[in-house]
Amino acid sequence: VAGFDPGRAPISSRLGLASYTTRELSLDDTLKWAKRLGLTHVSLKDFHLPMTATAAQFDEVKKKFATADLDFHAVGVVYMKTAAEVEAGFSYARNAGVGMIIGVPDVELLDLVERKVKETGIRLAIHNHGPTDRIYPTCASAFRRIENRDPGLGLCLDMGHSARAGADPLD
Repeated sequence: VAGFDPGRAPISSRLGLASYTTRELSLDDTLKWAKRLGLTHVSLKDFHLPMTATAAQFDEVKKKFATADLDFHAVGVVYMKTAAEVEAGFSYARNAGVGMIIGVPDVELLDLVERKVKETGIRLAIHNHGPTDRIYPTCASAFRRIENRDPGLGLCLDMGHSARAGADPLD
């Protein structure tokens, strides 16, 4: 991240929780665990906040984050296999009030995704899914597909999936 000095902030301020990790827990318990672990950022998967949530449900979740003094950082992983799913993903992020989607867009949709990033100011970080993922098994494979695109398109490194794909996450 441009301008970020890793020596300045404690590690807990640089890490976040993907709520997929706590998929067996309620949203309230997920937020409690994030606080207990000293994390500040949380990305919600749709089982903690459905993509089809009502305005009242979105507001309730935002209030819970504010009460817990946590950053509702992103939504995802959002899969995008059609143009309609791209539109739905960006609407979801806008309704949630977050600035980032952790996503897996099909390659043929990257032009549309890039256009949506520019139009909305909502960034999209491509999530790698390891050796069984034919499109983005590693961050390197995702990076090759977006390296000459808008800087609002980035990467969400899943260290476990990278290791399973034979990549060294530190590299």
